[in-house]
Amino acid sequence: MANSDLADRPLRAPTGVESAFALGWHMAELYHMGSDAGQPKDFPEALSQVRNLAFPERVNLIVQQLACEVDFIKAARDSHTGTELKLLPGVSVGHLVTKSGKAFGAPSRDKLAVQHDTFLTQLTATDYRLGKGYAVGVGLGETVNLVYKIAVSADDHIEQGDLHANLEPFFRQERTDAIIGQLKDLKTSFQPYAADAVSATLADWAKWFRSPASRDTTRATWKGLARSRWYPQGMIWRGQLSGEKLPTDSLQVPAYAAAVVHQVRDYADLAKGVLGSAGFLTAADIAGVLALSIAGSAAYLAFTGRLGAIVAAVIAALSLLGVPGGTLAAALRRSLSHAQDHLWQAELAYAIALAIDKTPVRPEDSSVEALHSPKH
Repeated sequence: MANSDLADRPLRAPTGVESAFALGWHMAELYHMGSDAGQPKDFPEALSQVRNLAFPERVNLIVQQLACEVDFIKAARDSHTGTELKLLPGVSVGHLVTKSGKAFGAPSRDKLAVQHDTFLTQLTATDYRLGKGYAVGVGLGETVNLVYKIAVSADDHIEQGDLHANLEPFFRQERTDAIIGQLKDLKTSFQPYAADAVSATLADWAKWFRSPASRDTTRATWKGLARSRWYPQGMIWRGQLSGEKLPTDSLQVPAYAAAVVHQVRDYADLAKGVLGSAGFLTAADIAGVLALSIAGSAAYLAFTGRLGAIVAAVIAALSLLGVPGGTLAAALRRSLSHAQDHLWQAELAYAIALAIDKTPVRPEDSSVEALHSPKH
């Protein structure tokens, strides 16, 4: 968005694809609940949080979430689903939970599998983007929730190599590449910057897992990572892809300032090419003047988001060295104005990925770093 404050954009209603993603995530969450028990309250008198709810109550909550997401998909302006998209009669607490109230009955998983197949085929037949959004939600939801469960529930007797082997299917390159490919296909259906930031951080997690450092991770360390890094990372991914949060919510003022400084430096490279090749100034002259304008431009733009001001500031600074105004209008202004939106979007995507990244160790061939430097 040119000449606008991206940080102040109002949160809009979710798109059909975002609602389909949320539907898929909740479907995966429900299907793999097993016999999970609610966590104890922090103190006896505390009011219940979602994590404290008993098994039947949490099943009922997710079923209601599924029903709400179905309604959101039908109401979304970018979807064209008919009234046939609905929950099947067997998908309810009374049909899914055993009399003991502590687990799914034997047929429950079969019912949920049928519901999943129904959602997938109906959404794909209606609009391939909805089907793909749903599939991404299922795939990423399974990855986040099952990796977390396997890691935190590993007993004291499991071998380190066995735990890594149990987690390996979720980080196989073909699996993560498929999810990332689907996200990129749907990039314009999600919030700006969300698909890039999630794809890059997911790719870095997979690269880290396939590294020797991951294989040396102990069971106790895996439990800690699952709680402090992996599950919070998954909640960030879900929030950004479901439309619950603006990706720019993760940015603080220093992140904006860093993005602006990076962009001004990109402009410096463009200016050097345009003016240096024309013989107006030496590279040293251009670099010196632009360096003086970076700090002021960064501070101003970090708060206003007015991208056009960068061009004006750079042109004004170079004018002080006697570069003809007509020449600037014909060369520098045209080059910088054409590039400004794309450069700023790339810088924000990189800043957001940095802000949300919880990878234990950033890999050398980091996909996050590649957002800023394609040569990385």
